[in-house]
Amino acid sequence: MINMEDKYEKLLLEAHKVEEKLDSLNKKDEKARQETTQVRKEEDEKDVEVVKPNIKPQSEPRQKSVDKPEPNKVDDEQLTSKIDKLQVELEEKMKTVQDKNEIIEKYNVEMSKLKEKVAELNEKLNTKEEQLRIKIEDLESFKMAIRNRSVADEMSSRDEAESSEKKAFKVTVSSLENIIAQKEITIKNYQTLLEKTKEQNIQTMLDLQNKCSSLQSFLHSREKADTKVKLDTKSDMEVQSDLRPYMNTYLTRIHELEDNLVQVSNELSASKQQTEHWYHMASERLKVITDLQIKLESFKTTDDTDIMVELQRKNEEITTLQNLIKEYKNKPAVEPHNVANGEKTETNKSRLKNEIESYKQKLDAMTNHEKEQKKEIQRLKDQISHLKPISGKSREELLSAKEEMYTKKIKQLKEEIEEYRKRETKDKIIRRMKCDEEVEKWSEKKQWQSIVEKLKQQLKDKTNQYDTLRMTHDRLKETVMKLERERFMLESKLKTKGKTNQYDTLRMTHDRLKETVMKLERERFMLESKLKTKGKTNQYDTLRMTHDRLKETVMKLERERFMLESKLKTKESQLASHG
Repeated sequence: MINMEDKYEKLLLEAHKVEEKLDSLNKKDEKARQETTQVRKEEDEKDVEVVKPNIKPQSEPRQKSVDKPEPNKVDDEQLTSKIDKLQVELEEKMKTVQDKNEIIEKYNVEMSKLKEKVAELNEKLNTKEEQLRIKIEDLESFKMAIRNRSVADEMSSRDEAESSEKKAFKVTVSSLENIIAQKEITIKNYQTLLEKTKEQNIQTMLDLQNKCSSLQSFLHSREKADTKVKLDTKSDMEVQSDLRPYMNTYLTRIHELEDNLVQVSNELSASKQQTEHWYHMASERLKVITDLQIKLESFKTTDDTDIMVELQRKNEEITTLQNLIKEYKNKPAVEPHNVANGEKTETNKSRLKNEIESYKQKLDAMTNHEKEQKKEIQRLKDQISHLKPISGKSREELLSAKEEMYTKKIKQLKEEIEEYRKRETKDKIIRRMKCDEEVEKWSEKKQWQSIVEKLKQQLKDKTNQYDTLRMTHDRLKETVMKLERERFMLESKLKTKGKTNQYDTLRMTHDRLKETVMKLERERFMLESKLKTKGKTNQYDTLRMTHDRLKETVMKLERERFMLESKLKTKESQLASHG
């Protein structure tokens, strides 16, 4: 019992240590998650600043095109890729740690239940052992009393009446000894059952200790891996803050995503269609720009009249483009409304809103760019009106400068389109990665569910074993109660044995008188038959006298028998009341 209690205390201490380690791991993961969110926010702010259109004066277009920080963009992209990878790793680690926490809590609940069961069984065992000890002592004292009584009876039994009582007493003693032997056999069976239950309890305790040790080793390995990830994240970012609200929102989002996988797939298809639409629009814009470039190359050979015609045509194209932009502005305003009506989750709404805002910003940038083109066209018109009296050489120089300016603008537009394409490809890759991660998480969740079901089955088996043991215990308890009642009956019979001696003597006298009455009846019958055969009066008188005398004796014996029967009935009623 002492060893079992020590083992219980050790297991409790180990469980507390495991819980403390898990709390520390949760805190570390929360800090790392907060750091990643802050870095993500900074990157989003940088992206927004890059996307925002920079409208500057007309005199500085060349300096802007030259002074763009391209290496900073590359560094930002590298940082974003690193942070995305680290965030993915952290999400996986947090998911696994959460699952392990749930499993450990289940094991702790099972441990507490098993401890309570073992304590109850130990208490029952102690009570049963005490009861058995008391019964054994009672049986030994009963045996000693029987032996002493048998010796006293052997010393005092010399007469014939006492010999018959002695025989009856010996028969009762032998029957009692048989009953005692049966009780001893049942006690031995109880002891074997108790030993078996003790061995089973020890085996269950050993199994629980092995499970706890395996869980501790697994948690130790996971803690090492989490510390490595934490060091990697600290080398890239040195921000410390609380991650608890982000974790809660992230967990709620995970549950929503698990419940709405079908909706997410539909949303992905819709977003793919939108990206294809915007890609088609960007390709059309590229075609327009290439056409403009071709027309600028042919612009050298045209006259002033041709230039005016081209300017008018460009104005018409600008108006058509403006109409297209208005249409596209109206389309995303309607599309998110329809999507929002069809969707249920708030996370998807926020994501679509962010995408729509980014597209709106891009459209605003395009409209601003077209406004600048309009201004350039107006400026070109003014220059053409001023350049009519100028010589051909100066006009050609101006045209070459304008061509250079237009080519630079076209290059800028191409670079913007390429950046837009790169971002689209990155977004597609990130979405695919997220889908793969969600599928992996789903498979892991299924595996853990199967493990939990196995553990539940084991728990059911243990409960069934406990129920069978409880049933056997109750059955044994009932048998013990029956044996106790039998012992009480035997003790009461032994107490009333002194009174039964008188009962036996009365019974014997009654039987003896009955036999004498039967003999006298037979003699009377014989005499009557003789009287019928013999006709002498003297003999008849003598026989009559003997008959009357015998009749009187028979009447006396009948009265005595009646008295004895009444006494026997009273004795039997007294014995029945005592029994």
